[in-house]
Amino acid sequence: MWRHIALLLVGAALVTEGCEVVRVEMCRGLGYNMTGMPNLAGHELQADADFTLQTFAPLVQYGCSARLHLLLCAVYVPMCTDKVASPIGPCRPLCESVRSRCLPVLQGFGFPWPAALDCARFPADNDHRHMCMQGPPEASAAAIPPAGPRPGPLPLPPPFPRPRSPCSSNASEVLFSPQQQHMANAWLTLCALLATVCPLLGLFARLAAPAPAPTAPQPPPALLLHLAVCYAGAGLGWSARLLMGPASASAAFCHHRLLAHDLPAGHGCVLVFLLLYYFNNAASVWWVMTVLCWFLQTGLGWTPARIQNYTTFFHITAWVLPAVNTVLIVFMRRIDADELTGTCYVGNQDSTSLIAFVLVPQLACLLLVGSMLILGFLTSIGHSRKGGRGSAVLALLFLAANSCVVATYFYELWNRDDWIMDGPPTGKPRRAKLWVPLVRLSLPAVLAVVVGLCVCFSRSQSWFWSMDAKQKPTIPQDIHYFPPPKQRLHKTRSHRKHNGETLV
Repeated sequence: MWRHIALLLVGAALVTEGCEVVRVEMCRGLGYNMTGMPNLAGHELQADADFTLQTFAPLVQYGCSARLHLLLCAVYVPMCTDKVASPIGPCRPLCESVRSRCLPVLQGFGFPWPAALDCARFPADNDHRHMCMQGPPEASAAAIPPAGPRPGPLPLPPPFPRPRSPCSSNASEVLFSPQQQHMANAWLTLCALLATVCPLLGLFARLAAPAPAPTAPQPPPALLLHLAVCYAGAGLGWSARLLMGPASASAAFCHHRLLAHDLPAGHGCVLVFLLLYYFNNAASVWWVMTVLCWFLQTGLGWTPARIQNYTTFFHITAWVLPAVNTVLIVFMRRIDADELTGTCYVGNQDSTSLIAFVLVPQLACLLLVGSMLILGFLTSIGHSRKGGRGSAVLALLFLAANSCVVATYFYELWNRDDWIMDGPPTGKPRRAKLWVPLVRLSLPAVLAVVVGLCVCFSRSQSWFWSMDAKQKPTIPQDIHYFPPPKQRLHKTRSHRKHNGETLV
């Protein structure tokens, strides 16, 4: 019996592990005080749900339905109990009753019914299979206001995008003011120009340069060229964002920075995300391949010809792994928009996506690059292998730049909840720092410029990959460029004897 009681206690602890106290002011006093995240709209944090609920305030004040308040809280702050494994949301009749009364009001102002409140998603009845909240019956006083003079226009609630109305870059003003958004877009223009032009110039210069001699030392997988391709692709993503503008690139999210789960991304938004995310991650993986090649030569003494045999592995790793992550994000509909610049990426509003798809890959690349650099320096001590200085210097630059980028992500991840709960500015100083996203925009552009200039002005990449000019190349032991000593001595004796010379 005690064993069964222990199992029940453990099961109850596992069930209630995801429950937390309701901290959203709008949803307190509704008969329950525990909720579970993620909610039925996909929000991971109560702060996100609270911000979304505030946008429904005009509709609640309009009084189209007395049960609207309960429906909203049941969706965005659902009930959590130790008797049910999943959060308890609204029943379908409750949703349909509210929709029948409030949808005509929304349509009158040009708004559709939000996708998060789709009644087909909710259980039809409250039973032992699917528990849901039915709510009290609709009060007669909550009927739709009679026909007559139309009231003044409702303030535009962000969850209801106005159809056929382009949104401006200043439509979302939660963390940054319009002046800060304008400054960030100007800085983004400069960074996008440099990040696009410099790698492209380097690639064009390499294509126009005469082919090197067959004996000229070259890095086996042409590492610099692949890095230039990656940064050029990411630069084209930034340029596409500038050409389409924040309204076109993030049309699905411009009215609300926390509603990426409920609305489909536009084609322009997906294009910008594909270019930026794929090529940025491919560049990070190519940096890992660069340091790996440097370590194999400097630390383990491999020859470029031997490393050349693993070129296929380098290409598969660097191009396929980022593609898998990119397709997964699109399939999971995790693309969202940045409030400051209106750029489509991943993890701008969802902390889980930021950790899984941005921080984890970048931290893995930084860890690999840093560990191989340390091992390469340690193993080269006391040896004559001192090649690849250029690649080591560039790898240190990548390590410093991307470490700062990751630090900015952690800074925003740590403070995001507090910033969102503060809401729009009310005259007090803003807690969101503008320099943090500006640093994140600048450092990849710096790497793109450096790589582009290296490719453009280095006709031979021997400084990047091969050994020093004063050091002779290592000759593989299995290749004999000269005859053996005995054979060479025999030929010398016969030749000297033929000329009549006396041998000592």
